Amino acid sequence: TSADKERRHPPGHEPPPSPSTPPPSPPPPQSPPPPPPASPPPSPSPPPTTFSPPPPPSPPPPHSPPPPTPGLPPPHTTPAPPPKHPHPHPPPKRVPLSLAVNGVVLCQSCFNVGTKSLIGAIPLKGVKVGLVGKNGRYKSYSGKSGRFSFFMGYFDFRRYDPVKSCRVLLISSSSGYCSRKTFINYSRFGAMLRFDGRARGIMFYSVRPLAFAPSRPCYRAKPKPKH
Repeated sequence: TSADKERRHPPGHEPPPSPSTPPPSPPPPQSPPPPPPASPPPSPSPPPTTFSPPPPPSPPPPHSPPPPTPGLPPPHTTPAPPPKHPHPHPPPKRVPLSLAVNGVVLCQSCFNVGTKSLIGAIPLKGVKVGLVGKNGRYKSYSGKSGRFSFFMGYFDFRRYDPVKSCRVLLISSSSGYCSRKTFINYSRFGAMLRFDGRARGIMFYSVRPLAFAPSRPCYRAKPKPKH
């Protein structure tokens, strides 16, 4: 009670404070409340969606063989033998060609003198005939059947054409009766050759029948008057 306290502690003597109890500390100052967060600005509207074509496919990477394993020697390969070239065949040998020209000489019938008819003509033997051309001049004589022939062992057919470069000429007749030249199958340049064929390396040519005419026409008896 208060009387007891006064007896224990006279007035004017305050008991000393207890060392074990500290004085109360002032309250800390209060910080102002944080401002409210600002609202973010409104986001812009998204752009319209556009569809772009897909990109072209990229080309495949070039293929390269794997690098050789280092440290291994290259494989030993035997070189291929050189190609064998066949020996060219020698050009075929050119066979020399010969030229043969045949013909016949006739004596025209005296009944056909002045015409080109050979009806009734007979073979004329011993007529001198010539063959002229680029290769030279040749002579021959008709036989019993009136036939004659020329033969040249080699004729250069690559340079000359016998049809264009050769002619047969009537040189002279062996008959005094039939000695006049005619132009039957003949011209002032001679008789032209014509090709007949080829056999065994011989080129055969010929001329059409040639003729001499009698120097005078035939005697024709006058017809007897009718009584």
